[in-house]
Amino acid sequence: MIKPSQSSTFGVVAGTILVLAAFGVSWAGPNAGGVLILSAHPEVVVCSDNESYCPDLLLDDCEAANTTHSGRETILFGVYAAFSGSPRVSGVTIGIEYDPAIAILSFGNCGDFELPLGDWPASGSGTAVTWSEAQTSQIQPMYWFVGYEYYQVGGTFSLVPHPTGGSVFADDSIPAVIDVVAAFGALGFNGAVGSLTCPGVPETGACCLPDCSCVVVTRDECEGMGGGFAGPGSTCDEVLCLCEGACCFVDGTCAIRIEPDCVDEDGTFQGIDSICEPNPCDPIPVHISTWGEIKALYW
Repeated sequence: MIKPSQSSTFGVVAGTILVLAAFGVSWAGPNAGGVLILSAHPEVVVCSDNESYCPDLLLDDCEAANTTHSGRETILFGVYAAFSGSPRVSGVTIGIEYDPAIAILSFGNCGDFELPLGDWPASGSGTAVTWSEAQTSQIQPMYWFVGYEYYQVGGTFSLVPHPTGGSVFADDSIPAVIDVVAAFGALGFNGAVGSLTCPGVPETGACCLPDCSCVVVTRDECEGMGGGFAGPGSTCDEVLCLCEGACCFVDGTCAIRIEPDCVDEDGTFQGIDSICEPNPCDPIPVHISTWGEIKALYW
């Protein structure tokens, strides 16, 4: 049981986290790069008289998280913070969004104090949770929900930035060092796709290389090859890599265009990364002479 003085202190801490998040205050602290993920636990029997399921939120590592569930039965699913370094979490702000077919029957935090918004846990709402002592495990249970997707038509329960200033982790420094949550997970019900991004695992995406070809690599790998990164999760099927070059027009002028635009303007594309200085499009000079004048020059 939390004493009134403790509750008051934690309330101030939670409120401070929300204020700092709202003003965008962030430094690289011990919780930098941390993510919030979801994992379903259909193996846990849920009971109406259970006050807390935090002891049942067992997860060995981030990649073991269960992000999909099929069936109409009521299940337990938890919110976890995952880190690759040495975290020190004394507070977190969490936001949620979920489809109308998903019903939340009960819920609870795994901290010492909670400061929820008035409509929590409605979709689009958020909460803040704090601890009296810093949590230092790389996988830490933050929150739990008990619910189901009744119609079995598919639905997604997603972690999102807290609606008041976004989601952050706070450490146990005074004042607290604030680190923005790096990524969010989702749980898919009955055919809906969940998502999982673990800390320390670089996200890949489409990379447009200087020769206009496309490969799927990490941002650092793309930049190392001199390419342009299209963003995490992007694919070469949905990204059009266009490269510029010199375009010659019939009047001998030159302009830099991408090849499709050059062709549309009745120009001739000179190749990727070709340039207009010096002008490659000057017409070949013609000197009008008689055949006799030409013979006189060479014979």
